[in-house]
Amino acid sequence: MDYVNVLDEILLSNNVVDNFYNKYNNDVEFKCWLDNILPEINMCELQQQNNPWHKYNVLGHILHSVEEINKQTTNLDFDIRRMLAYVMLYHDIGKPACHITREKDGKIIDSFYNHNIASEKVFSRTASAFGFHNTKIA
Repeated sequence: MDYVNVLDEILLSNNVVDNFYNKYNNDVEFKCWLDNILPEINMCELQQQNNPWHKYNVLGHILHSVEEINKQTTNLDFDIRRMLAYVMLYHDIGKPACHITREKDGKIIDSFYNHNIASEKVFSRTASAFGFHNTKIA
């Protein structure tokens, strides 16, 4: 099965959050395929964001972000929408690797310093698996 196309369909759907979780949690082959390429997906599912700026775990935040970009780009062509969906998929994927807790205003919160750099490294390592090659990556 061509799981890249399956993932594309999910990431470009109107209901990314539900469609992703349904496929990821109920299709063992899909989950194994994706976890093999992007083990960070599972880490993002486990990573909470205990701070006043987020209400979802990292994966939930990522998926809601993909869903929102889809709503805002319905008038763009497929290749641009696909690129933007993957940009949003990857934008916070490095957060678990950068997680720290710190005190702010007397409360302990989660922070993710330099997660953008960690996310870029994950993308560079895995982009070709989703059909993004040097010209698209640049």
